[in-house]
Amino acid sequence: MRFLPRLAFMLLTIASIHSAAQSKDLPQPLPADVRLLIDISGSMKKTDPQNLRKPAMELLVQLMPEGSQAGIWTFGQSVNMLVPHRPVDDDWIKTAASKSAGITSVALYTNIGEALEQSSYDREKLTGDREKLSERYRNNIILLTDGVVDISLDADSNQRERSRILNELLPALKSAGYIIHTIALSDAADQELMQALSLSTDGVFAVADTADELMTTFLRIFDQAVPAERLPLEGNKFLVDDSVKEFTVLTFRKADAAPTVLISPEGTSYTSTNAEDQVNWFSTDNYDLVTVQQPAPGEWQLKADIDPDNRVTVVSDLQLQVAPLINNLLVGQSLDLQFFFQEEKQRITSAEFLGLLTMHAQIKRHHDEQQWQIPLGKRHPPIDGVYQQSLATFDEAGEYTVRVVIDGKTFQREFKHHVSVISPFNVTLEKVIEDQRLHYLVNVAPDAQLVDIANTRIDANIKNAAGTSESQPLSINDQQQWQLRVTPTVESSYSIELTVSGKRNNGAEFKEVLPIQYFVYPQGDDPINPLSVAEDPPATPEPQPEVVEEPEAETQDEPQPEPVVATDGVSKWVLYSGVVLANLLVFGLAFFAYRMIVSSKATEELDELEQTPDKPVSSNEKLAMQEVGQTPLGIDVSADDPAAHIPIDDTGTSNNDDVFLDLGDLEDNPGDTDKDK
Repeated sequence: MRFLPRLAFMLLTIASIHSAAQSKDLPQPLPADVRLLIDISGSMKKTDPQNLRKPAMELLVQLMPEGSQAGIWTFGQSVNMLVPHRPVDDDWIKTAASKSAGITSVALYTNIGEALEQSSYDREKLTGDREKLSERYRNNIILLTDGVVDISLDADSNQRERSRILNELLPALKSAGYIIHTIALSDAADQELMQALSLSTDGVFAVADTADELMTTFLRIFDQAVPAERLPLEGNKFLVDDSVKEFTVLTFRKADAAPTVLISPEGTSYTSTNAEDQVNWFSTDNYDLVTVQQPAPGEWQLKADIDPDNRVTVVSDLQLQVAPLINNLLVGQSLDLQFFFQEEKQRITSAEFLGLLTMHAQIKRHHDEQQWQIPLGKRHPPIDGVYQQSLATFDEAGEYTVRVVIDGKTFQREFKHHVSVISPFNVTLEKVIEDQRLHYLVNVAPDAQLVDIANTRIDANIKNAAGTSESQPLSINDQQQWQLRVTPTVESSYSIELTVSGKRNNGAEFKEVLPIQYFVYPQGDDPINPLSVAEDPPATPEPQPEVVEEPEAETQDEPQPEPVVATDGVSKWVLYSGVVLANLLVFGLAFFAYRMIVSSKATEELDELEQTPDKPVSSNEKLAMQEVGQTPLGIDVSADDPAAHIPIDDTGTSNNDDVFLDLGDLEDNPGDTDKDK
């Protein structure tokens, strides 16, 4: 996906406005206004063959609380109001449930702009008199599509319509106070357009990779649009206090699962077949939705599959009120949390009541399952009853869930919120073939409105499957984007870790870890890069073994032998043999002493080398090492293990022969200055 300019800047602006509004006056939660737009174009036959849009819509209809208002539109070539937009009551729920058969896949085109216009029919009134109209509801549009702006066979007409949506319609919707949530149901969807619609209005942008994920994605967005007070559900058990007038249990189950059973504190079991008057049971193939009015206080229990999307929402005289939270943050930003309890619409400030509360926030990052638990509340309760906490654990891009849990000894409450943390950097990895040589080009594009490029640097750490690594800074090109070119020469799998350190344009320092880039070399018809050298290095004399002089034997006066009278030839032969053997023994002892001295010196040098830390190796040193059978980084390479080192191409202009940069005409790179090293 291409980088969306200025969207990160919009997020910073939204966060600043939201923070200022919170410090000035505590925002009150408003009833939700939800307008659901569902794509029924013919392509949906492929992306949603089982028409899972229908049960997803039915679930949202059943979850809409009284006091809110909602409407449903379908769109293709034209737009149809499937369910009228009006306040939600029992009649509206029955009408909406009966209209789910209108979710089909028969339309020819995908008229996204017209769907947005018709569903926001009152935008001019909301813009002109927001104090009287829009402040009554929190206005949300939920858009589901698998395609692009498609109103004609003429490509130019479609492009003009897309531009009109972004440049004319989107600003009008934003001015009217709409929050636009978008769901892309295929890779073919115009995700850039949908992300622009959502992030510009602090909505949720989500991708459902398959139709099977549609239910979960719909529910997540519904939770953001219509936040509800919950009871903590631990081990399929939950505590109901005497202030609860009604609770609703949502449980998901697999197709082969046993029927769901709800057990009261008295031990009474309820199922879909024996529900009593105060129990309303709505069941489908995928989930059970059970509402109990005037429930008995105590611990209730579920016999059902444990699912992270199961929940218990409540209608209660004792209410946990959480000030509206933003949906999107930049990496490094904090989430400002404000909440209080109220009873009969009056904020509770009693120190005796508040002193009994214990509370904490749990934050979970989805992609690596990392979790944090942060205590909430101070030693002394706030005088005005409003608890405030800044949550600052969002130092990496990704999806997070924030869960606030409060225990009041005789009651429990829970609040959940989903946050998307977005980076002002967009990273791409491109495979490039030039002159029959294969390269991988890493490109990092910043949002120039947020990042002080001159005072920011990016470092890469390239690793192969054997764990060998090589570090290299990225360089800035003429387009003010960071680049690094990696040229593999040996088969292996690789990862490129990117770390940013620098300043934002407001002077604030920051650090950020960007998404790791991966590639495998070679793949398919990739050309095989030779282990070549750019130019002949200066001749390096081969190392000569150190010459060890033999110690001279001490000169002693040898005793003169007594004269011997030769009696026969045998005596002379014995005499000559003895002299030869003595000389051989002397030479043998001298050679053995020489070998011992040389071996001892080599052992000492090897021990010293092993205790010496690794240090960067220059190009000439690497070449010299190759000539004597050594490798950079002290790696022992054998023919049986060709992937035991990072394949390095020592061509190019970089001082690092393993990884070299596609520099072009460079500006001064602050990452290369001494002060940043």
